[in-house]
Amino acid sequence: MIVKKIGRTLIWIVAACNVLVVMGMLVCAYSDHLNPESYPVLSISGLFFPLILVVNILFLILWSLFYWKSLLIPILGLIACFPAIRLYYPINAKNEIPDGSIKVMSYNVLMFAPWELEKGTPNPIVEFIMDSDADIVCLQEANPSEAGGEALERKFKARYPYYDVTKKGGGESLTICSKFPILSKDTMDICSTGNMSVAYVLDINGDKTLVINNHLETVGLSFEEKDDFEKMVNREMAEYEAKAASRSLIRKLTEANKRRAPQADVIAQVIAEYRAKGYSVIVFGDFNDTPLSYTFRTIGKGLTDAFSSSGRGLGYTYQKNGMNVRIDHILCSDDWTPYGAQVNKEIYNSDHFPVICWLKKQAKQ
Repeated sequence: MIVKKIGRTLIWIVAACNVLVVMGMLVCAYSDHLNPESYPVLSISGLFFPLILVVNILFLILWSLFYWKSLLIPILGLIACFPAIRLYYPINAKNEIPDGSIKVMSYNVLMFAPWELEKGTPNPIVEFIMDSDADIVCLQEANPSEAGGEALERKFKARYPYYDVTKKGGGESLTICSKFPILSKDTMDICSTGNMSVAYVLDINGDKTLVINNHLETVGLSFEEKDDFEKMVNREMAEYEAKAASRSLIRKLTEANKRRAPQADVIAQVIAEYRAKGYSVIVFGDFNDTPLSYTFRTIGKGLTDAFSSSGRGLGYTYQKNGMNVRIDHILCSDDWTPYGAQVNKEIYNSDHFPVICWLKKQAKQ
C-alpha cells in the first residue's frame, strides 16, 4: 500500500513538472505576439523554445515507457505548439526547382573576413558569392574596402550590372548585387546608430518588386561576452560567474529586442504601403532575431518565410561561440513560391552562413 502511494505521488509530481514544461513551451512558442517594449523579458523566451521542446519530448518518451496514461500531457503540448515547431524545424519534401525561377541569397559576410588570408589569396566569401550565380544577392556587413575596395567592386559589377553599396558612417555597409535593374532606392529611417535597412524597387522581368535588405539591431556582445557564453554552454565556468554572465546576457538581449521592435514596425509599414500599390515584395537580411520573435512576426505578416515553407531542419545561420540560431531570413509576398531554401554550411569564414533559395513568380490571375 505504501509503495503504491509513493508511486502515485511520484507520478503526480512528474506529471506536474511536465505540465509546467508545457506551459513554459507555450509561452516560448507564442512569445512573438509580445511587444518587447511592453514585455522585455518574456519577449525573448522564444530563444529557449528548442531546449524546452526537447525536454517535453523526453517526457513523452518517459511516459510511453513507464506510464502511458500521462502521454496526453506532452502530446497536447506538441499539438498546441505545432505552428512554432513547423516554423522553427520545418520538414519539407525536396522538390525540383521549376524553370523560370530566380535564385536569391542573403548573407552577412562580416566585412568579407579577409584578415587571416595570405596576400594574393582569393577571398573564399567573394568566390562563393560569384560561384553561386544567384540573381539577387543581399549582403550585410559588406564594406568592400575591407576586402579589396575598388577591385572587389569591379569584380562584382562584372557579374552584376546593378550593384549598390550603402554605408552608414564608418560602420555598417549593405550591398545588393542584382541582375535585374534597380529603379529606385530609399534608405529607411529605422532609428539606429549602427544598423540600417535599404528599400529598392527592382524590375524583375517586367514586374516592379520591392526588395528590402536589412541588418537590424545587434545584441552588441563583446568578444569576451561571447567567449563567456561558450564557456557556459560547455560548463567551463564557475556557478557564480555563470549567474553574472547570464544576467548580463539577458539584459543585453532584452535591450536589443526593445530597440528592434520599432525598427520592425517601420519595415512592416513600408511593406504594407508597397503591397497596397500592387508591388511584389522580397525581404532579405540579418534580423538578429529568430523565427519566434516579435521582429520576425511583424515584418513577416502576410509574407512567406522561404525556409519554413521549403527548407528542412533547424537551419541555423549564426554559428559562433555555441550560439547556433537562425537569425538570417528571406521572406516573400504570396505571388512568389519558394523552392529549395537552404543554409549553406560549407562556407564558414564569416560568423554567419548564407541563406539561399529559389523563387518562382506565380502567373497573374
